[in-house]
This record gives sequence, structure tokens and C-alpha cells, in this order.
Amino acid sequence: MYRPKVLILCDHYTPAIRAGGPPISLNNMVVLTNRYLDFSIYSRDSDLNTTSPMEGIVSDEWTVQYGANTFYAGSSNFSMFAIAKILLQGKYDILYLNSFFAFKTGIFPVLISLIFFKRGKKILIAPRGQLSTGALSINSIKKKSFISFIKMLKLYSHVFWHSTNHEESYEIINVLNIKRDRVFFCPNISSMPPLSEESLIFPKLDVLSMVFFSRISPKKNLSFLLDVLQCVTFETTLDIFGTIEDVKYWSLCKSKIASLPANVKVEYKGVLNRGEIQSKLKLYDVFTFPTKGENYGHVIFESLSSGTPVLISDLTPWKTTKCGSITTISLELNLWVEALVSFAKFDNNYKLSLKRKSLQYIASKRHFSSGQKQYVDIFKSIYYL
Repeated sequence: MYRPKVLILCDHYTPAIRAGGPPISLNNMVVLTNRYLDFSIYSRDSDLNTTSPMEGIVSDEWTVQYGANTFYAGSSNFSMFAIAKILLQGKYDILYLNSFFAFKTGIFPVLISLIFFKRGKKILIAPRGQLSTGALSINSIKKKSFISFIKMLKLYSHVFWHSTNHEESYEIINVLNIKRDRVFFCPNISSMPPLSEESLIFPKLDVLSMVFFSRISPKKNLSFLLDVLQCVTFETTLDIFGTIEDVKYWSLCKSKIASLPANVKVEYKGVLNRGEIQSKLKLYDVFTFPTKGENYGHVIFESLSSGTPVLISDLTPWKTTKCGSITTISLELNLWVEALVSFAKFDNNYKLSLKRKSLQYIASKRHFSSGQKQYVDIFKSIYYL
């Protein structure tokens, strides 16, 4: 049986850890469906905000990684000329782009397709939450000007779209004025199995221990959490893990950390490797994540799979659970203060019960077979159109 050839262009791919969820989403899709789809992946050989090649890869040549032909390009081979050369060879049935706004791996490939293939090549774009209200509020003038330009000229009318939640489908259709039949929905699949309940650690501290685990950028909204902590009177700790993506924004956060009251202790702990995520996250009482928007939120899944309940904004696909493992609230300062006050009042036995419920909840959400079929159906539907 013929396997449609899919070329994926992306800025970062597994084993990248600093780039957050998109490389995880891509790798899970590839591993899940490579029996039915013939993938080739063209990506940088370095992680986010780094220049050295990642460990365990071969740079500047095609190799088989995670069941797919993969080219980890050094800086000279990740130029627009090199990307154009790959595209113009035309050795693919579908071009999959993992970003809407990234120029080299999002905008430029669409322009090449328009100029040289006269809309003849099929393109599937995954915006990865870039069209959410929160994401569009960052550098809004530039983004909205670009959107107005492509809508006016109908430059993306031939493109297909991959949404990973129903809200994102709505955003694609309404923000870009896209026809419904060109938007394909398939949720992200997470591969991290939950810990066993026996591996949970009984809470020992009398203070509320919190963790923030994400890239440090305006969209992830760490500064809001620090504003919340200015208002609490109980003793608490916050450990921060994640890539410093925006240095200027991190400077703002550091100034807020320096002005926190004595009852609040905050420490930046660096970047977590994939293999140590669960062993670290399971140590905390709650994962706090006031994000301005997620199309999925792998860090939320990873926290729950570590047995750590989450307190998150209402701008993700995740909803509040009756069991208490997930609490979602709007980005209002007083509501977040109230929520943290409630968490601080929990005794250690109740904290442990929330950890167990987090593991039980996330174990019920891992359904790989249905996700596999949905992904394969999307690509084959586009291939046969």
C-alpha cells in the first residue's frame, strides 16, 4: 500500500527540549503514524536559543530518526536557499508546516509553493495556538497586518489547516476567513506514561510548594504569577523551570522576584531534560500556569502524569475536573490569590489524595489508537483530494 510522502519543515524537532511542546507534538504524530505515512523532516540541528548541535544526532545529512527520514541542518543548511532547494525538488505529496508566523518554516514555504507550483502542492499548516487571542495580543500590530495582507490577496486559500482543539478550529476559520472544509481537527497525543501511585512522595513541608515549568516568555505569563504572589500572606515556595526565551521579559520577572515579600521564596532552577521531568515535578504540591493561550499544553499533561495537580488559566483546552486535579480560572488577580489561599489550606493527606487523583485522571486520557486513525485519515483525505 502506498504511503503518502509528507515533508515536515520545523524550527526544532526531537530531541529538542528548550522549544517546548511543538517538537513533542510532531514526534508523537510521526511515531504514531509512520507505518502509514512516509515522513521526511527538515529541522535545525540546535535547540531553541542555542547554536551547538544537539547530542545524539548527525548534522547535515539524512538519517533515520524515530521512524522517519530526518535532516538536522546546521546554520548554513537552514538558510532560505537550502529550504527552497528542498521544496523545489518536490519529493513530497504533502508539505506539513508546524508554524503559521515563523518566516523560514511557515511563510516562506507557502510563498515558494505559490510562485513555483501555482498552488499545485498540498500544504497542511498547524498554527499551534498562534491564532489564539492571547498569542495575537503579543506583537499584535505586526501579526494583524500580516493576516490582513494575506486575507486581502487570498494567498492562503489553497492551504489546509490542522487544529488540535475545537477552539482552535474556530480561531482558524474566523481569524483567517477559512472555509470549514479546509480545517481538519485532530488532538495532540502525549506519550509520557503516568507514574505509579506507589512512586508518589508524601508531602512533608508545611508551606505550599509550587512549580512553574514552561518557556519564559510573555505568552506563558510568569510575570502575572509573580504579581499574584505579591498579594499572598502565607508561606510558599515557587521553583521555576524553563528556557529563558525572552531575555527582556526575564529581566522584568527578576525585578518582580526581588520585590516579593519575605514569606515567598522563588528560585530559577534551569531547564529540565525529558528524562527528569516526572522525578522533579512529583515533588511539588501544585503546578501553576497562568498561560495566555495553549492549543494543547504538554506541560499540563506532564504535570498530571507526575502526580502534580494543576492550577491553570482558562485559555487552554483543559477544563476543571470534579476530582480536583485540574483547576482553571480566568486571568484575574484576585481569583488566583483566592485559589492559592485554598491550596495553602490543604493538609498533607489531602494533597496526597489530589496527587493520586491526578494520576488516575490522566491515565484515563491516553488513547493512542483513536489518535492514530485520526491523523492517518487527515493526511490521506488531503492526499486524495
